[in-house]
Amino acid sequence: LIAAAALELVSPSAPSVEATAKGPVALRLGIWQLWGEPKRQVNLKVDGQTRLCELQALGPGSAHPAWCVRCPSLTGFPDEGIRLRRLGESRLEVNGIDLFCECCLLGDELFIQLGPEGAVFGVNGTGEQLRAGPAADAVLSPMPGRIVAIQCATGDRIRAGQPLIIMEAMKMELALCCERDGVVESIPVRVDEQISQGREVLRLERVSE
Repeated sequence: LIAAAALELVSPSAPSVEATAKGPVALRLGIWQLWGEPKRQVNLKVDGQTRLCELQALGPGSAHPAWCVRCPSLTGFPDEGIRLRRLGESRLEVNGIDLFCECCLLGDELFIQLGPEGAVFGVNGTGEQLRAGPAADAVLSPMPGRIVAIQCATGDRIRAGQPLIIMEAMKMELALCCERDGVVESIPVRVDEQISQGREVLRLERVSE
C-alpha cells in the first residue's frame, strides 16, 4: 500500500513511452530521459510519522514502465524494494501480482485501495478539495461510491466542517462537509445510491450579497 501510494503521488497516470525522430535513444519515460537520473522522492505520513519513499524508474521495457519503491526508514519494508508496474486503468502489478488499484487525493489525504486492502496516507497538502463554484455552495463527491447516511435535512442550518453526508468508497467511510455555515437547500441523493466522482450531493442556499 505504501509503495502504491508513493507511485500515485509521483505518477498519477501511466506515463507514455514515445519515440521521436531521433531514434530509440530519444525514448522518454514520463518526465525522465533514459540517460538521466530516473529517481524521485516523496514523503508520506504513515501512522502519524513522515516517511521518505524513494522511487526509481527501471526503464520502459514495454508500454507499461516499471518502478522500484524503497522506504528505508520504515521497519519491515523490503530492503530490495517493491517492484510496481501499471497495467492500465485501476490495475497495478506488485512484485509480479496483478491487483486492482484505485486512488483518490482529497485535501491532505490520499485514499488508496489495493486488492482487498485499503488505507489513508497524509501527503503534506498536495491535494485540493473538490468544490462547486467560488461560493462553495455545493458539496461534491470526491470519488465514486455509495451513500450510506444523510445526517441533515432540507432547511437545516449547518456549520462549516459538520459531517453531512457519509459515503462508502474503497471499503472506507468518508464524511462530506460544507466549507461554510448555511442552510441546506437541497440533497439530490438518497441512501444506498451509487454516485460518480464530482456528483453534487448537497447544496446550500445562496448567500445574498
